[in-house]
Parts: sequence; structure tokens; C-alpha cells
Amino acid sequence: GVADHEILVGTIANLRPQKGYPDLLHAARTVLDTAPEARFVAIGRGPQEDEVAALHRALGLGDRFRLLGHRADAVRLLSGFDVFCLASHHEGLPVALMEALALGVPVVATRAGGIPELVTDGREGRLVAVGAVADLAAALLAEVGDDPGRKAHGEQAAVTGAGGPAGSCRDTGGRSSPHSRYFSAARSSDSRWCGERMLGRSIRRASSKPICTAHSPQARRGSAAGRNVRLTWISTLISGSPVSVGGR
Repeated sequence: GVADHEILVGTIANLRPQKGYPDLLHAARTVLDTAPEARFVAIGRGPQEDEVAALHRALGLGDRFRLLGHRADAVRLLSGFDVFCLASHHEGLPVALMEALALGVPVVATRAGGIPELVTDGREGRLVAVGAVADLAAALLAEVGDDPGRKAHGEQAAVTGAGGPAGSCRDTGGRSSPHSRYFSAARSSDSRWCGERMLGRSIRRASSKPICTAHSPQARRGSAAGRNVRLTWISTLISGSPVSVGGR
């Protein structure tokens, strides 16, 4: 299971060289040596599966960093993350990152490709240089150890995610959001996005589904009920047990 004080850091990315998994695993080792309350999960598969698994064993990450492989319910699992991380060396506009923003999950990522177009350092999370493993570890440690900062980043991530697709695409000055074209492109190129965005909205609006309760504003403020539901949800994720939270 997952204890009340533990923080779940997760990624969703194919196991390919451009995704920087060795950097993430090395950074995770540093984080776990300093902050044992952290837990890591990775969702994805690809040609580097054997290499990543071997490095995972060599670093002694054990069950503190779970490699979950392919999961059809990846977005539902993403909603259980406390921090979303991308260690990419090369990127376009990562759909998983846009999903994380829509779900109000704070981000720690590299400045690869279009990531800085979606995430501003200090607003939705923290950004580091590509390949800077020590900086990535430091950013993860800072996010894991800063509860108020993590909450603020998550709230801003939700604002950015809500302002992207069709709808509230306005910043505070009434101008069209620079993020809107990215979210609209993601929705057009990937039919899953509509359902995932609706899931993100329902989570932020605290509907009656357990997954939504876990990430409601009340839960993010630390209500006992919210913590209990969140812990149950994350424990289910870590165990790899089937999850039933309604249609995707």
C-alpha cells in the first residue's frame, strides 16, 4: 500500500531513447535516497524495455519504482499521480503532458521540444535542461518536499489545461490563450482527448466518482475523506489491480 505521507511521481511515455528513461531512473535513485516518502511509477512499453529493466535492477529501485508496462487505463492512473514527470531528450507536444495539465497534476519535465510552450517554470511545475540528471533530481525533490508549492502548481496546471481545448481559452487579460492551439490540435489528432478532457473536468469539479473525489478541491485542501479515497486509489494503482471508475 501507500502511506499517508508518500508522494507518487509518475510518467507515461514509450520506452524509447528519446524519452530519457535512464535519466529518470538515475534521478529517481537520488530522490529515493533523500526522500524515502517518494514513490515512482512508469506506464509505457517499447524497444528499451529490457535495457530499462536492467538499469532498474542495477540501481536497486525495487518496488519504490514500479514499471507497469502498457495500461489501457493510463489516463485514469495518471489522475492518481501527485507529480507528472517527463525526462525527454526530444519531444513534440506530448499528449500525456496535456492530459496531466487537464487533470491538474503538477509537472516536472525537461525543456525538450514543445514542453516549454505548455509549462512555465514555477507555474505548472518545474522545468530543467535536457539531460541534466542532477537538476532533474533536484526539481523532483523540491516538488515532492513542497506541499503548498505542489498544490499551487497543480491548481495552475488545471487552469492551463482548462484553457486549452475549446471553451475557456482566455487568459486573465481577455486574450486568446497561447495554449489553445496545442490542446485543440491534440483533440483533433487523437479522439481519446475528448473523453480524457471530460474526465479531467469532472475530477476538478469533484463529481461522485471515487477517482474524482480523490482529486476534488476538498481533497487537495487535505480533507480526511479525500486523503482516504486518494490512498485507496493509489494503493490500487501500485498493486496493479483492476480499477473500475466508469467509462473512459
